Amino acid sequence: MKKNPGSPKRFLVSWLRFLPAMAYVGWNPLAVEARPTTQLIGNASVLGGQFRFERNSPSSGALASLTLSPVVSFSDRRTLVPIYAFNYRGFRDVLDVIGGGTLFQQTLENQGVLKWVEQFDGGRWAVKPFVSFKSVLYRETTNEDWGKGLFDYNRVGTGGNATRRLAEQGYIPRSVGMGYAFYSTTYPNFRSLASQFGREFDVPQPGSKVLNNQVHQGTLESEWRMTPKVRADASLLFSRRSFSDQRIVQEDDSFSRDTRTDRDFHLEFGGVYLFEPLDIRPDVRVGLSVRLGYSLDRRWSNQNHFDADIARLKFIPNFYDFIQQGISVTTQWVLAPWPVNLSARYTFERRNYSDRLIQNQGGAYGTDPIHQNSHVVTTNLSYRLWKGLNLRIVGNVRDSTSNTQFERFFRYNFKSASYFGGMTYEF
Repeated sequence: MKKNPGSPKRFLVSWLRFLPAMAYVGWNPLAVEARPTTQLIGNASVLGGQFRFERNSPSSGALASLTLSPVVSFSDRRTLVPIYAFNYRGFRDVLDVIGGGTLFQQTLENQGVLKWVEQFDGGRWAVKPFVSFKSVLYRETTNEDWGKGLFDYNRVGTGGNATRRLAEQGYIPRSVGMGYAFYSTTYPNFRSLASQFGREFDVPQPGSKVLNNQVHQGTLESEWRMTPKVRADASLLFSRRSFSDQRIVQEDDSFSRDTRTDRDFHLEFGGVYLFEPLDIRPDVRVGLSVRLGYSLDRRWSNQNHFDADIARLKFIPNFYDFIQQGISVTTQWVLAPWPVNLSARYTFERRNYSDRLIQNQGGAYGTDPIHQNSHVVTTNLSYRLWKGLNLRIVGNVRDSTSNTQFERFFRYNFKSASYFGGMTYEF
């Protein structure tokens, strides 16, 4: 049987072979300037509150997270950084997992990363290879058992990035970086979704895993410190995602021999301005910073869509292609000498599908492509109680509207609001 070169097991094995070499470099007495030291850093948070989705009555929910990183320094140039991250969201949320908004009740994430940091040329160059694993569990209904979710997935990854420090201040970038990563994602509980979403999610052969995919991803990023008050940053990402078992749906409702490939492009840049502190009282000073941001996302996919409902039987080419643009404004306030930090963020996003057509409530197709507008407001208030212990209150309001009304498969029109309060601890 032909081996799958993109399987999670083979990539983990290949990188585990490399880890002893990294450890040897770190522990080699000829390369280490001092005995290794370990420092545990991380944070934990537990928040409780209420959320409301659409016109439903408010419901109680919770947020919890934990990040642990026992950083091992072999010298001022070599560092091993293991990271474990846990995240739980206990409220309704609409997430894009297969090309459209799907409503989930709860989400549970576990992630592990092992990163090596090697610095050269007095710290002006830094190279950071890594391996990672991530597990995500979803509950679409409150009575669904954890680990049985249709869209639960496991992801293994490997790659690295290199960063070069340049000018400390001015219009020459302060730093530039580039990276490459490979990710392999598997959906262990997947079954055919043809009757729910369309023929592209049918299983053309027994045992096929049509959502399993492999991603090659490249990144470029840079930041500037133009003046002590003005900073800017920019990032560029391009990825190629291959679905080895998902065949292309054709106009006659048959499958071609070709498989699905998505190409994604993401551009983001922004700037921050630090205002002069304002003395509102002789012993109280307010600091303010404002960030403006812009993002552009573009997806090209060769997958089509065939609506198998007997009342429609509609073929739509390039069903997953879209362009999305977003703007954001973030303000951050610091109240000294009181340990208070307040931030507020507004984001507007507009997504335009190139060929996905609008439908009325009964499912009948129109001639215009779908677009969706999303407005999101997020607030965050923290008050330091003692050393790393903080009181935290967060709020979120989202309003998404679209020119389509048919939402049996994906959610386009919805409103949600939530507020949570609790404790966070940083160490």
